[in-house]
Amino acid sequence: MSFPSLDQFFTQVDSIAEVQKNSCHRNVVEVPDPIWIDVQGKLPSWLNGVLYRIGPGKFILGDQQEGARSITITHAFDGLAYIHRFEFDAAQQKVRYNSRHTAKAYEKEVLENPFGGHGSFGTVYAIGAAWHRFMDFLARTNKKDIRYEDMDPSSSTVSVTLTPNFPLPSAWDGTSQQRILVAKTDHNILQKVHHDTLEPERLFDYSSYDPRLNGRLCASHHQHDDSTLEAFNVTMSIGPDTCLKVFKIDDATSAVTVLAEIRDNLDASNTPFKPAYIHSFWMTQHYVVVPISPIHFRNQGLDLAVSGNLMGSMEWHQDEPTLFYVVSRDPSVGHIATIPVDSHFAFHTVHGRDFIDPATGHAVLELNTQAFDGCETPFQVHNINNVTRANDIAARDQDEADRKKSQKTVHGFTTPPSRLTTFGDLRRYRVVLDKDAPQTSSTASYRVLAKNAEFARVHPSFQFKDYRYVYFNYFVAGVNGQQGERYGLKKIDLLDGQETVWQPDTHNAYMCSEPTFVPRPGATDEDDGVVLSLTSVFDNRGPEHDHCYMLVLNATDFSEFARIPLGQFTATTFHGSFVDHEFITNSYN
Repeated sequence: MSFPSLDQFFTQVDSIAEVQKNSCHRNVVEVPDPIWIDVQGKLPSWLNGVLYRIGPGKFILGDQQEGARSITITHAFDGLAYIHRFEFDAAQQKVRYNSRHTAKAYEKEVLENPFGGHGSFGTVYAIGAAWHRFMDFLARTNKKDIRYEDMDPSSSTVSVTLTPNFPLPSAWDGTSQQRILVAKTDHNILQKVHHDTLEPERLFDYSSYDPRLNGRLCASHHQHDDSTLEAFNVTMSIGPDTCLKVFKIDDATSAVTVLAEIRDNLDASNTPFKPAYIHSFWMTQHYVVVPISPIHFRNQGLDLAVSGNLMGSMEWHQDEPTLFYVVSRDPSVGHIATIPVDSHFAFHTVHGRDFIDPATGHAVLELNTQAFDGCETPFQVHNINNVTRANDIAARDQDEADRKKSQKTVHGFTTPPSRLTTFGDLRRYRVVLDKDAPQTSSTASYRVLAKNAEFARVHPSFQFKDYRYVYFNYFVAGVNGQQGERYGLKKIDLLDGQETVWQPDTHNAYMCSEPTFVPRPGATDEDDGVVLSLTSVFDNRGPEHDHCYMLVLNATDFSEFARIPLGQFTATTFHGSFVDHEFITNSYN
């Protein structure tokens, strides 16, 4: 491996800073003291429980007054963590709401020392001379031996997924009977927050369960087997000893079982595993399947160690396949196949199951995902929470035209990236594992279930089962002077392909969060329940009229049950979970 120069390290980091310097984000005001909000419409009589949502809530750090220190975060994934809590009370027809910023110590640290070795997804904090960047690298190096559990619970921003009932390390005392709520992200760091007040209580990582799980990266989206009561995830080490570890944690005991340590592709040449960005993966009844797109970390992750910036340290290889690493859930079997498929990138898997083909005896895996043909998405989502109003589309299009004139390719990415015009395909991959030669003779193919789909969810009780309905977001670009951009909601019936769309009576731009399906207790029909979505409205009259509300839809026909108005602000959330009041049943995410 050749050692690159310092200038080479920062080539793409500087490109990111230039592309995103004009990003415009707003802070969300927290509501730490719960308030009761009247419902507009009517909640179903059975809808009682708590919905948690998590995402970025602060982008402007510090005081914006002249002469005061402030920092603007430029990428949506780096916005400081913010959690919403919605407690539904159908008897009173009210919702108890509170929210909280959960990275306050981190904000203080970044403001006091932007060159303090802070990691990020796409925001460049260490903009300055080579000496400042070197000091930033040293600070990051000095942090590697600090235990998260010894840090202030709010001294990191953990803002992607939020999971009730997540198992905690067995070494912790006095937590087994608590209502547990844990936030996660793509770095190997977790944050326990209070289930009611949302106050950060503890930082930790997967090595707190087992010292073997010390990889720097992991998947924000774990998997949970609701029948065996086990949580699954991966950690990824970068550097000279690159390794992908697949593991499970027993809910009851927090005991860890490492299912595989992957260092090569099991091919004839023993091709080494190449570290790459990973956000989610599949689990079936008998397998864990980890998709690795060709969005690799340069120099085995050395660039990431130096810059601390994920986007600035990655490179995209369109001519290389995406690889499916298939691992048996039986730890005595381990890694059984690495299967190449078409080159694509996906943030989110949806559902997985496996069965034996009676005609051949081969194991068949059905794996659903939302796939993008290219890999511009991580760059495009820097502006995900700023949809364009109808009256601004002409100016936006002119900016886009000007941007394209200066586009260039850096490490396989087009920068500045073109604006997002559609989501990816909802695909179903069919993997056939040859029972005699799984590594050399297994095959994979796919078909498209829906176009323009992201953040898809299904009925939580249909784990490992064939299912019929999928709920997801879709994107509409908008029409100049008529209709703003939309992140809308759709439902697709996989039996007949029929799509049901929710469209409000408005010309404003709006953004619906990832839909959460909540089944009616005792229901027998798969779509008997509600769909919940936190909806932000970007008013054509101007930002002072922007607002957001919680939307409650009838999942059968997308008719509107209710809205819960939250106030004159907009809020971007990535993911969430619904749980009953006793934390007995919940939808994992």
